[in-house]
Amino acid sequence: MGLASEGGQNWSGAVDAYEKSLARMPASVSITLALVRNQLRLNQAEKALDVLQAAIEQNRETADLWFAQGVTEQILGHVDASEKSFTRAVELDPVDAKSWERLFDNAASRRDFQSARQAAAHLTEIGPERPDYWLRLAQAYYSIGLSNRALRAADRAALIAPDSGDTHVWRGTVLVQLRAYGLAIEALKRGIAANPSRLDWAWEQLATAYYQLNLYPEAIAAQREAVRLEPNQFSYQGELGVMLKDDGQEAEALTLFEALSGKYPNDPFPWRQIGFVQAKSGHYAEAIKALEQSLRLAPDQAKVWQALGETYAYADRPDDVHRVYQRLRGLDGVRAEQFYRDFVFPMEAQP
Repeated sequence: MGLASEGGQNWSGAVDAYEKSLARMPASVSITLALVRNQLRLNQAEKALDVLQAAIEQNRETADLWFAQGVTEQILGHVDASEKSFTRAVELDPVDAKSWERLFDNAASRRDFQSARQAAAHLTEIGPERPDYWLRLAQAYYSIGLSNRALRAADRAALIAPDSGDTHVWRGTVLVQLRAYGLAIEALKRGIAANPSRLDWAWEQLATAYYQLNLYPEAIAAQREAVRLEPNQFSYQGELGVMLKDDGQEAEALTLFEALSGKYPNDPFPWRQIGFVQAKSGHYAEAIKALEQSLRLAPDQAKVWQALGETYAYADRPDDVHRVYQRLRGLDGVRAEQFYRDFVFPMEAQP
């Protein structure tokens, strides 16, 4: 009856039938998992967790129960508990790929890429024919900064799935990190043509490769495509603004940064970019106001302090120039020395 109810997508009927079945066979792992599966479909995670905890008391050495408990804990937002459950599952069954996948995703989400690398390495041993497992390993190595290893993993994925857009996008992404921009552009274009799962990200990476080669029109066109696909992605819009600014399109860049500052007033990024654009355009008062706001939000931005000091100098505010120099000395000695040579010393040397 439970199976028939599931076949008809009658989740409530399935839960009722499996509860009756489990009452008659309380030690059955398969019935427990079937009941939990349907409870989760009905958003009954708390009830599912109670069922699993009772089952684990009777079957502590069953990896599938620990995995199901990890999933349920995850749904309930119990991050640490879910991690412990998935870890216990792979201790009991080292080739339990689904638990290693969850461990990888959890580690990547908390930016623990060393743990993500370990999980991905296990996955490639369990399923060496799976290109997505090699791409997980490439992602982990890329995030750690081990670019050559990331490229080898991405190359392995491309050998397994030569027509996959994701494999070529990842190859291109790693090649950008390796500064092999020509090869990166070739790989990214191939990936985009094959319709990858993250088309917006592929365009963004292509824009980055063009930008690093100072091919601003191509970079801007690619970045616009990324923004079109994900218009609410803050970083995409910010990167587009920087590209426009560096291409000399200050008016459009300023409009974009001002819109971002209105939408994200507590983020220092749009304010400092407004300051950079206004200073570049010779609007020193507006630039100073924006740069000061950025530093109020994030006081340790040495580059922004330097830009503010230069703008003070252009605006003929010597006391503020000296103040910035003292602040820079405590943040970045190299920038402070350069700022002193370029702005403080010439001012002090004037008769």
